[in-house]
Amino acid sequence: MDQRLSESRNRIIDAAREQFNQHGYRGVTMTGLAGYLGMSKRTVYQHFTNKEALAEAVLESVVGKTSARVTQIRSESTTVPPDVLFKRIVMQVKEELLALHSQFLADIQRYVPEVWQKFQQTREQKILNLEGLIQQGQVRGRMKPIPSRLAVLMFLGSVQAVIRPDVLMRESFSLSTAIDGVVEVFLNGLLIDDSGQSHEGM
Repeated sequence: MDQRLSESRNRIIDAAREQFNQHGYRGVTMTGLAGYLGMSKRTVYQHFTNKEALAEAVLESVVGKTSARVTQIRSESTTVPPDVLFKRIVMQVKEELLALHSQFLADIQRYVPEVWQKFQQTREQKILNLEGLIQQGQVRGRMKPIPSRLAVLMFLGSVQAVIRPDVLMRESFSLSTAIDGVVEVFLNGLLIDDSGQSHEGM
């Protein structure tokens, strides 16, 4: 892609994320976004055929930045304990989600479910990829020897049940509180402390 076109596309995506976060998916129009950017609608449509495609690009942009950071974190696997890496990766995903307002995510979930489903599938794959860290933690004696696949599926189930825009808005949990709670409960049940004991009852 031509550099000038790439810069224009990225500028539209950044502005769209800001507007979606401020007004929700339904509160943003392509016409309004073009006016906010000070460019013609034709230029916006040159890059994105409709608002749905733009919303998907916003999500992909945030996910892409997170994936790059996760790859960097994984490169530290030889010097950092697996459970610490696990938590760092999840916290990076937390930052990804915090970059997106809950109302925007709720709107995506409700009004463009196919885009939400794709976003969910990407998130699910990230979580399933954590199985390797659980296996490493077990080999090093830092995590209990339960089936690693079972452990990662339990974590995925918790995320799917709690880290949802509709649940967070209904229960009045902040996204940060929900993620921290899920991670702490999961790791406290899985980790073995320095004395060789599990964290149960602590």
